[in-house]
Amino acid sequence: MGATTTPSIFFSFSDQIALVALFISSLAFLWNIVRYYLEKKVSVEITVQIGELVKQSALNRGAFIGITANPNKKIENPVLMFSITNTGAQTLCVEKIYAVNKIKSNEYPFLIIPTDSLPKMIQPYETHNELSNDRDFMKKIASGDIDNVIAMDTKGGKWSISKKNLKKLTGLASSLSL
Repeated sequence: MGATTTPSIFFSFSDQIALVALFISSLAFLWNIVRYYLEKKVSVEITVQIGELVKQSALNRGAFIGITANPNKKIENPVLMFSITNTGAQTLCVEKIYAVNKIKSNEYPFLIIPTDSLPKMIQPYETHNELSNDRDFMKKIASGDIDNVIAMDTKGGKWSISKKNLKKLTGLASSLSL
């Protein structure tokens, strides 16, 4: 009878180095795939505030001052400020802002909000503030007729304000005399 050899369960030193190298290169490959998709991701955060513009005559500039639910505060010319923040890693072009009406008879389902500087290219992690003094839109918000406010980019991407932001905006607008 011949001598039998038992199989060795231990790897040689060169095999161990090869396995470690395989493991590290696999991790690097997976990380490159994940990073590629993270860099391609486009995301936007949009918020809406209601307030007023206060002009500083000495500097020929103004500032937006958001309001709170203060019934004693009288605002003659309320303004909406849409803050659009690009939270992704790609540049995007915001084309328009529109609102979705709660569907009622004889009424359009969408209301495009007039703006001065859209379309606008927004770099990653940059915020663009857009002002609007559209009274009809403010009245619809105050009456609770708006279901959502959406920013749309040139590639068809749509981003909504949060329900919490819309509820707060509706409460503030209804406290104003529009």
